[in-house]
Amino acid sequence: MLKEVIVNFIGVNYISLILILVLTIFIYVNKEEKPKEIQCFVLIIGLVFIMLFLNFFEKYADGLLKSESMHYSPAEVKKLVRFIYFKAFMEYCIYSGILLLEIVLMTSHRGKRLLFLCIPELLLVIMSGISMCGVPLVYQYDEYGSWVGNTPFHFLPYAVSFIYLFVLTIHSLGLLGKKDGREMGGILLMVVIVTMVTGFLENKGILTGYMDEIVLVDILVYYYYFYSVYRKRIKEELYEKELEMERDKTTLLMAQIKPHFIYNCLAIIRYLCGVDSKMAEETIEHFSDYLRQSMEIITKIDCIPFSDEMKLVDNYLYMEKKRFGEKIRIGKKIEAYKFKIPPLTLQPLVENAVKHGLQGRGRNKAGLVTISAWEENDAYLVMVEDNGVGVDQELLEQKDDQRVHIGIDNVKLRLELMASGTLTIESEPGIGTKAIMRLPKK
Repeated sequence: MLKEVIVNFIGVNYISLILILVLTIFIYVNKEEKPKEIQCFVLIIGLVFIMLFLNFFEKYADGLLKSESMHYSPAEVKKLVRFIYFKAFMEYCIYSGILLLEIVLMTSHRGKRLLFLCIPELLLVIMSGISMCGVPLVYQYDEYGSWVGNTPFHFLPYAVSFIYLFVLTIHSLGLLGKKDGREMGGILLMVVIVTMVTGFLENKGILTGYMDEIVLVDILVYYYYFYSVYRKRIKEELYEKELEMERDKTTLLMAQIKPHFIYNCLAIIRYLCGVDSKMAEETIEHFSDYLRQSMEIITKIDCIPFSDEMKLVDNYLYMEKKRFGEKIRIGKKIEAYKFKIPPLTLQPLVENAVKHGLQGRGRNKAGLVTISAWEENDAYLVMVEDNGVGVDQELLEQKDDQRVHIGIDNVKLRLELMASGTLTIESEPGIGTKAIMRLPKK
């Protein structure tokens, strides 16, 4: 018996089940993209699936009631009729509810406007619920489950559906008026017209049993439209970020090669020329390497080997050591070299550490800057640590030092866009500051 019912259910709803399967596969394939609107698609598919069962079992119950070979007690007949009432209530509420969800998906109606659009659906739910309880407002069946017309508000389900289809029509026409939305606007308008015609033919009894398939085809088209718009928006956001990164290149370069740093380096070289020409020559070589590497690295659009970034850092630290002498000490704990890093991400952190590592130190106390790199199971980590005065975490998040934050924000942006990486800064007053970059393995 159960096997026969299942086979009949699949046979009657074969096309609808195929469409549900296709939609489910599409959603599963795109599961990594998790826009909040995907919940509406899942809900609509679930509602249609419920209607398939209800429609099938209503026909089954109606067949049992009208079968001459079956004899039921008045209590059994009453249960079957109550099921038919329940199915009618669910049908009216679900089909108009699906149209409301389509409006949520396809339009920008939110807040008060969406709340206003929910009023017709709420009215339909209330009045259909009253009809289900036996008061013939929207629909009515006789004691044998046969439809009884001429209820006062029999038009309400069609009126609510028409309101929602009208809203979708206006949205479609709006898309037709936009240069980049004409194609999709035409498709959506066609879908709305087909839905209206199908509903009219169903109401007149000319064409029956196709509404579920039409709804699923609608959702399939809406799904294609939604993901086209969604991916276009993602591409535009990515493009904007890339433009922002390009605009920040000049700012970043100026943040890395500050005029006062160049002046200090030139002053050191001039001093060394008078006391140690060989040391002056070596210092000029490091300084020129630093400038050349900075100019080359800023133009890179891909990640570079960590060793290349370290060469830039070494040249920078060489110049700072010449400037500050024993006031600054450098420590290195490099356990991993063979990975790539976005250009000009480590050097700004080292520069901040040098600056803050010297702050608050007494004359006889050297600032310590430590650079560490190591490998974990799923990522490479790079840490720059100083033993400066540190800062309270809340103050660290403020934008008081705009120049410092420009460098840090650029580092975060480059890590995110070029390596899907993150930057975490931890600081404690009197202890020092840690900046940790995390670069996931590809």
